[in-house]
Amino acid sequence: MATELYEQVRKLRQQGMGKRTIARALDITESAAQRQIYKADLELASMGARPAPPDNAVEMQGMDWREMIEKVRGMQDLKKAISKTNHNPVIEMHSDAPICIVPLADFHIGSYGTDYAHLERITDELLNTHNLYTILVGDELDLTIKLRSIPEIFSGAMTPEQQVAFCESWMTTIKDKVIASIAGNHDLPAYQQAGINAHKQIFAKFVPYSPGIMHIQLRLNDVEYNIAGNHFFRGYSMYNKTHGQKRFSREQYPEGDIYIAGHTHQPAYTWEIEHNKEKLYINTGTLKVDDEYSKSKYSIHTHPRFPCFVLDHKVKRIVPLPSVKDWLGMLEK
Repeated sequence: MATELYEQVRKLRQQGMGKRTIARALDITESAAQRQIYKADLELASMGARPAPPDNAVEMQGMDWREMIEKVRGMQDLKKAISKTNHNPVIEMHSDAPICIVPLADFHIGSYGTDYAHLERITDELLNTHNLYTILVGDELDLTIKLRSIPEIFSGAMTPEQQVAFCESWMTTIKDKVIASIAGNHDLPAYQQAGINAHKQIFAKFVPYSPGIMHIQLRLNDVEYNIAGNHFFRGYSMYNKTHGQKRFSREQYPEGDIYIAGHTHQPAYTWEIEHNKEKLYINTGTLKVDDEYSKSKYSIHTHPRFPCFVLDHKVKRIVPLPSVKDWLGMLEK
């Protein structure tokens, strides 16, 4: 019986099967299969059919590389199935008039320095204004990220748990006005340290979500606009607030029309024609208007302004504006 079992195992092993596959095929335990596999591998190696295992690799016997690929691919499929990340969303929108999109970022909800009255005004404006939408570009939460200083650690008016609850409630209120959401550097400390992405759990339930770069293909009726977003693009210049967006356009995404980012708390926009194509580059402001850390490192001035852009619903036309207030003023004329 033992000789017959060994021959069966040797033949299956020669076909490239692993320990678990052989155990299932012969209806034996994995330990029983392991004992026969070890002897079979030695015999096959002596015949030049299979390399002998190293003396210290007994634990790896029976785990064939093809079987390992099968297991890994299964885990890859599982990861994709539960992932809510979308780097390339296609958004279909329909309107009988031009729409306005205001990128929003760097609210830092939970900080003592955030202007919560302004947050209420922005939210009400979104909810009550027809054809006004937003793309969230990160740092909605203020979670302390690097414990760099005592003022930073104690600058929170809310605990991390309270920040998450606040943000989830806020997002539930405005979800129909949000086109997409991108994470910022303050939104991801729990993920970096514990593998739990609270920011993703909030926003990905409602809209396309990316932890970084996102390419949005926005189809407004029959007109297509390509929008690239990230919390910040590499290539920051203190003298050119949209330099990172321009660099990304030239090096990574030349087919884009609009490039949006935040992070620096410095609102700006640049419109230009490059390679015979209109390009718009936007940087958002912030609602964190009283930040001791920023004041000690960068500037005493912050700017709660958010440039926006109007998309025509009939022909491809992009009109940048300093703020939603300016767009509403145009509509009244």
